[in-house]
Amino acid sequence: MREMMRLLFNKRFRTTFFMFVGFFIQFWWLGKTKRFLHKETASKKYKAVYTSQAAKFARAAVEKGGLIIKLGQFVSSRVDILPKEYTDILSQLQDSVAPVPTELAVSRIEEELSGKIANLFTSFNQEPVAAASLGQVHRAVLKTGEDVAVKVMRPGIETIVALDLSTLKVLTSLASRFTKVGQFVDLKDVYQEFEEVITEELNYLTEGKNLEVFKESFDEFPGVATPKVYWELTTSKVLVMEFIEGIKINEVVLKGQASINKKKLASILYLSYLKQLLEDGVFHADPHPGNLLVKEDGTLVYIDFGMVGSISNHMKENMVKLAMSIYLKDAGGIVEAFHELGFLRKTADKSLLAKNVKVIISSFSDGSFNFERINNERFLEELREFLYEQPFQIPSRMTFLGKAIMTVFSI
Repeated sequence: MREMMRLLFNKRFRTTFFMFVGFFIQFWWLGKTKRFLHKETASKKYKAVYTSQAAKFARAAVEKGGLIIKLGQFVSSRVDILPKEYTDILSQLQDSVAPVPTELAVSRIEEELSGKIANLFTSFNQEPVAAASLGQVHRAVLKTGEDVAVKVMRPGIETIVALDLSTLKVLTSLASRFTKVGQFVDLKDVYQEFEEVITEELNYLTEGKNLEVFKESFDEFPGVATPKVYWELTTSKVLVMEFIEGIKINEVVLKGQASINKKKLASILYLSYLKQLLEDGVFHADPHPGNLLVKEDGTLVYIDFGMVGSISNHMKENMVKLAMSIYLKDAGGIVEAFHELGFLRKTADKSLLAKNVKVIISSFSDGSFNFERINNERFLEELREFLYEQPFQIPSRMTFLGKAIMTVFSI
């Protein structure tokens, strides 16, 4: 209670806190009044509230920055917690906000590297090439002539992150006690996963080490590259890397890059991710198009290793079992693999679920999975409804894995 009273004196906390309290109250009131409404009318009211709340949250996220944008991205993949109206809007949130004034960024770089910009670099681009909620990137040239990307953490972001984490901790505690969400999702565990990932993102030394682990793993993998880290110019708040020219992977088609073999590029992305998931046990947890660049020769470049996830041997084994069961159309095997991976709630009737899964996979009557059919909007909508009707959950420690897989799939 004392901590709550302290936080209430902070305007940022009050704004975020009361926005969510308003959301809770709307749900509470709808729950009280829906029994007086026709089922179809109640459903429309719920959908309207979901859409309105998601839009309000998205506007607040863009305006406030900090962890609010990260939270929106994080929960946009939790289809077991949020309805479609919410996830559709939140999935469009881009981790891109207005950059901090260049003089502030320069001041932090000079403080961290104990030297003037003019003494550290031959040239330094005042306009950032990218800006996100926690930091921004400037292009520069070293005294030795190499092109580099200078990633600098936003001044004061540590304080904002600490406050936002405290806010989320209070809100998840209230949601666990006063909403039905806590009955089928361990919100405390979800919060802890989010906190751990964000804490790692606030240390660029960790990101540099992640990058080097990935670079070593893919050293002999054809078609994949990562930037080099300049450790002598890297601290926990500044990361200097090799600058690699390339376009975003989704722009290969948009910009009509005829020289790039798109099927080969898709194969490289697919196989490189399988390697991360099933062999290395370490994966890039934020593979959105801005973090996947393509060079003129078609080389795929992974950048931004602030979010990296890990997979245990137990998980790897059961992911292989799941893939093989899907390939063999073994409904029982699919359900068992889901169970071992933690995707089923404790109340799940596995035999009934296996029958439902069998109905879905039997639709592939020609004996093979057709990607065009799977990538069909109607099929995906039916699959989504199926997931809502069945006792599925996304294990809290697999949120980032699920989000990464869906992102790669969409690309």
